[in-house]
Amino acid sequence: MFELVFCLWAKTLDANPTAHKPAHEVAHYAWFGMGVPKGTPAAVVDTLYKAADEALADPQIKARLAEIGAEPINLDPAAFAAHIAAETDKGVKVIKLSGAKVE
Repeated sequence: MFELVFCLWAKTLDANPTAHKPAHEVAHYAWFGMGVPKGTPAAVVDTLYKAADEALADPQIKARLAEIGAEPINLDPAAFAAHIAAETDKGVKVIKLSGAKVE
């Protein structure tokens, strides 16, 4: 299991609303984050989070991310863990709605 440090959203699908607003109102988008092994000392997690947050706030990095359709979002480790849990729940819902089966 991993501790989570930050999140980065890819906003490119916003330009095409039909790509992420299917029937059943299930939105899908890409997001990226950084994790460390569970049990990593809190001081290390905090140092990584602060370094990532500082890097993602850099105007040059923000500009480059914007060029590729990504937007840095400041989610602290606890908020990012909650985000992953919510996304997992959505994924389960989508799979159930699709009727997909494991073969």
